[in-house]
Amino acid sequence: MAELWGIFIGLQVAWSNGFEYIQVQSDNSQAIKLINDESRDRSRLYLVHVISSLLARAWRTDCFWIPRSCNIVADAISRISSSRSPHLSILHAAPLSIAQAIADDSAVLQASMAEIT
Repeated sequence: MAELWGIFIGLQVAWSNGFEYIQVQSDNSQAIKLINDESRDRSRLYLVHVISSLLARAWRTDCFWIPRSCNIVADAISRISSSRSPHLSILHAAPLSIAQAIADDSAVLQASMAEIT
């Protein structure tokens, strides 16, 4: 449920800031299945219904599951944010404390791309 709240709040912030294309990436496969389900607008979970309404607005949205190993930076940022305050934090630059997570994430991405080619 926490992942759905994060997606919901992220979509609200993106909409209010005028974003035209949003790509939701989550390592929570259940959350992605719920919001990608064709019948999501009829979900018994109110939060899924509200997310469905946000996704249906006049913008382009894509929602993808990604492996946890490709989500290192997001996990590091969420740990920083949750330890500071329970309120929404908008970061305009990467905190220095996650420099290693950025390097690790980049290495995983490069390794994945090498496997594809």
